[in-house]
Amino acid sequence: MTFRKQLVTLTLILAPRLYAAHFDDKARGDFFAGFNGGQAALERAMKASEEAITADPNGSSAAMAWHGGGLMAMSGRCSSRRFLNGHGTELTFL
Repeated sequence: MTFRKQLVTLTLILAPRLYAAHFDDKARGDFFAGFNGGQAALERAMKASEEAITADPNGSSAAMAWHGGGLMAMSGRCSSRRFLNGHGTELTFL
C-alpha cells in the first residue's frame, strides 16, 4: 500500500473520533441559558452532565466542571429566593 493510500485510510478511520462533539459543545448553550435564568435549560444541562459523568467517570472532567457551575448557580438562586422572601439572615462583619 502506498503512503498516500495509508494516509487516506488513516484519515477516514480517525476523522469521526477527532471531530466528535465534546461535552462543552453539547451543553454550553444550555448552561449559559440556565445561568441567565432559564430553569428548563439548566435542568437539561445538568441532566446531560450527570449522564456524561455516569457514562465515563474518569474521562468527564469537562462535564464535572460544568456540573459544579450548575450547582453553584442553583444554590445562588435558592439563597437569593430565601433572602428575598424574608427568611434569610443578615450578614454581619466583625
